Amino acid sequence: MKHDAFATLSDQEQTLLIVLTPEDLGFSNRPTIAEMLNNDRLAAWSTANLDGWQITLNPAEVGPHLAIQYTGQPQNEFLWIGKSESESRQ
Repeated sequence: MKHDAFATLSDQEQTLLIVLTPEDLGFSNRPTIAEMLNNDRLAAWSTANLDGWQITLNPAEVGPHLAIQYTGQPQNEFLWIGKSESESRQ
């Protein structure tokens, strides 16, 4: 994380993180990374399923912050990190 390629936001911000499984997002089989991180698909899913909110991808620095705060994470659990934003904030 001390590599020059790892940049962070200039100002801190708080975000609402939610837990969704691939099944919650409409996948019946394990999705590829490209499928899971597709912004157009996330936007379409959000429009169909969330009233006024949209799932978007987080900045990279959210991962390390979440790892520090999420104590007791099950050993075999992995997370795709996305956030939920009110469409009025976008």
